[in-house]
Amino acid sequence: MVERTYTKLREHLKTALNVLYHILSVVIVIYVLWIPIQAYSMPFSWHVIISTLSLIPLATEALMLFVSDNVWSQGIEKKTKTLIHGILMGTSAVLMITGIALEIDRTSGVPNYPHFQSAHAITGLIAMIILILAILGGFCAMFAQSLKGFLRPVITKFIHNVLGNLSFIFGIVSLCCGYYTNWFAYYTSEASRLAATIVTAIICVWSLIHAFISGVKQVQAIMNVPAYRGVPIDVQGVNRPLSIIRLSRHAVNE
Repeated sequence: MVERTYTKLREHLKTALNVLYHILSVVIVIYVLWIPIQAYSMPFSWHVIISTLSLIPLATEALMLFVSDNVWSQGIEKKTKTLIHGILMGTSAVLMITGIALEIDRTSGVPNYPHFQSAHAITGLIAMIILILAILGGFCAMFAQSLKGFLRPVITKFIHNVLGNLSFIFGIVSLCCGYYTNWFAYYTSEASRLAATIVTAIICVWSLIHAFISGVKQVQAIMNVPAYRGVPIDVQGVNRPLSIIRLSRHAVNE
């Protein structure tokens, strides 16, 4: 009875935390998008709007999709989740590329404009390049079984995982650097920018937890280290020494 109550409380807590995660994401989106809408300027406002949306919520939801306690994707089967993940990340890539292209086009007519000199611009460009590679890796991961003659499926999926995570991290860093550009600082307070940076960092780490765990399991599979589920159970046999039985022994699928 106590164990059942504990399990229910744990599940309710996980659901509540997941809802909190989505609330924080909505808060950041509203905080960032309100400014380019209020101080609308074509095409710069669209650079801010679609570049932000490419990360939050598109990339974040693509990562959270596979989390077991994610509120909106719990009842979706894995094959469908993979399809939705691809659609979300593909849309994210299109928006990110378009957002960067709009800013390049806007500044191309400005004499001696320093393209890709700021931390915001450099990290954004790196995020876009790695994201394109991650999507290509995603196609390889989708057909991993067909390509297993060239590369083990678990390695293909691990490469896709690493590239996707790196792209997301650089994108989030670029977003946070954007909070401190002259344009954004003009419309916001220092306290609000600090708060936004902290919340964005929390969203980033939260989004990557499941992907990191998957990466660890993939490394174990690559190195042929068996991953165990379950706990050891000590059993004292009659007239024989203490032995250990481990239940639910499963290796990571390759």
